[in-house]
Amino acid sequence: MASRMMPPSQPDYDKGPAGLGIISSFFSLATISVFLRLYVRLKNHAHGWDDYFIYASWIMAVYNQVVFAFLTKYGMGRHYEYILPTMPNLIETFVIGELGFHVAIGLLRISICKFVLRLTQGTHPRTRTALYITLSLNGAVTLAAVFTIGFQCQPLRKIWTPMIEGTCINRQIFTNIMTVVGGMLPHPK
Repeated sequence: MASRMMPPSQPDYDKGPAGLGIISSFFSLATISVFLRLYVRLKNHAHGWDDYFIYASWIMAVYNQVVFAFLTKYGMGRHYEYILPTMPNLIETFVIGELGFHVAIGLLRISICKFVLRLTQGTHPRTRTALYITLSLNGAVTLAAVFTIGFQCQPLRKIWTPMIEGTCINRQIFTNIMTVVGGMLPHPK
């Protein structure tokens, strides 16, 4: 007996373009901020490592903007049942975007730490030591996230084509460990 496809249970709403619009708005604000910072730094000849990290983070934000446009094309923002044909493309693009997102956020945090280090020159050594520890932990967490995403399945394409042979790690375990580590970081009083 041939099976029939059931009609979709949800109307085919596409909220992807609205999401892309919101993300693009924030990206525009970030771009204006970064270029204003670049202008001031060039005018005052006062570039520091924090500036280079923020520029690198902005480049990754451009990358993420492009990835989100592709995610929207492949069905991000629509109900599951309407995007089944493009699901492998959507998941593959999402994983690629996830890598870029973690790199961008890591670079942004490093930039902030470097900026605060620049502001606190000549202050109490414990303050600077705490900042260096935070900077190091941020770098370690960013690298751990990128490696976890990049090596979560062997081969990596098993994520978006689960029927192929391979193995995947349980990401929930890693997430729980990172939550505990994040809770142990120094918090401002």
